Amino acid sequence: MIPSAPPRAVPRLDLMVLVACLVTGAWVATRDATDLQTAFGFIAPQQNSRPSAIHSLKTIPGHHVETRREEYAKAFPHSPLTTINRIPAVIEGWRLCARARETGLPFLTIVGLGVGFVAIRPRPNMPGMRRVRWGPGRIAAAVGFVLSSGGLFQEFVVRRFDLSPYGFNPEPFPSLWENNALCVGTAIAAAWGLLVLAGRWKPTQGWRETLGLGLGSLWLANLLWATVLKHLAQF
Repeated sequence: MIPSAPPRAVPRLDLMVLVACLVTGAWVATRDATDLQTAFGFIAPQQNSRPSAIHSLKTIPGHHVETRREEYAKAFPHSPLTTINRIPAVIEGWRLCARARETGLPFLTIVGLGVGFVAIRPRPNMPGMRRVRWGPGRIAAAVGFVLSSGGLFQEFVVRRFDLSPYGFNPEPFPSLWENNALCVGTAIAAAWGLLVLAGRWKPTQGWRETLGLGLGSLWLANLLWATVLKHLAQF
């Protein structure tokens, strides 16, 4: 049996990476698309030359476009979901959740890079480190790091250089964060599900494992919103 290593303080490099990602994530989350395009020299995404019918209706003064909540209420006026979604407090709660998610996804993505880096970074001078099995927290952090870093690098290249002649056009920033979050959340759900089915769900000790578990839980919470709660909110 491998003796457990004594608890150690957070290494300086790991602390610097985490702080840098926290600051960067907060900065990105509080900037709009124009600010990010100016700061990094990104090209603007091409606008659709043929706007949708809904977009055209929204441009007509005085015209009201019904939300899915309103359409559902007309079709099913006595449904329990209709009754719940008519409560002002529920409506405001859904809106607050949507706003928090809109700001939180960029922050979570950038911070996830830092957590993933410190989770997978080899720690020298640790006895038996090569034989230590990763827990679900570090696996979640590694999955998020690999998928987010690969996706963000590709988006950076596409947005930094004009690759439209080659068929690469950047999407709006909200779509970028949402698509990445959906991909990461699905991969973590699959990884954790396999661990449970294989009987390998054994969280290890250490602050890296704790950070990974917290990060993975947030990714899964976003996945729950995107696949279930968002449809119940009927925006």
